[in-house]
Amino acid sequence: PRINCVFTDSGPESRRAVEHLLQLGHRRIAFAMNHIRDRDHTDRHDAYKATIESAGIKYDPELVISVPADLAGGKAALNRLMSMSVPATAVYYADPLACMGAITRAHEIGLQIPDDISIVGFDDADLRFRVWPALTAVCQNANQMGFEAALWLTRKVAGVENQPLHKKTSTFFEVHGTTGLPPKKPTRILPDGSRLAVVQPE
Repeated sequence: PRINCVFTDSGPESRRAVEHLLQLGHRRIAFAMNHIRDRDHTDRHDAYKATIESAGIKYDPELVISVPADLAGGKAALNRLMSMSVPATAVYYADPLACMGAITRAHEIGLQIPDDISIVGFDDADLRFRVWPALTAVCQNANQMGFEAALWLTRKVAGVENQPLHKKTSTFFEVHGTTGLPPKKPTRILPDGSRLAVVQPE
């Protein structure tokens, strides 16, 4: 509370994202987040957990993956989730670069998005339009946040701003091409790269 900042409340739209996956019929929904927990990631995780549980699905800690928020982390999370005995059919990635890594890895191993795996990401720089398929994502306007923070700072340095800055902004949710119905037989990727179709339990 004593730090001047512009921050995003990503909880409500994260709930919408998970509800979107539930409405499509997904039940094995995973969540991948930065291994360094901060307020943003806690908001998104808590929204994921609450939405899963409100749908009558038991929260499964194995479906929550903590990885570095970079391309390699996203690839590692997808490898782990898809090698489970009953793999995830959908993943919400709470970081843009990790999500890009997951999409890249899916293409590398021949997973079809969204036929084999649905992916929801978090986007703050229009990355959702630079991948194929276009990414379903919870989005924030990072440019506007930066502008407002810089404006306050310059006014503070100039001595014309006396009020603290603690502004909360909202996110928005966009549905594009990376989410679809869950596969009838989820695909499991083995360590050697081979594929197995597995029947998802009721």
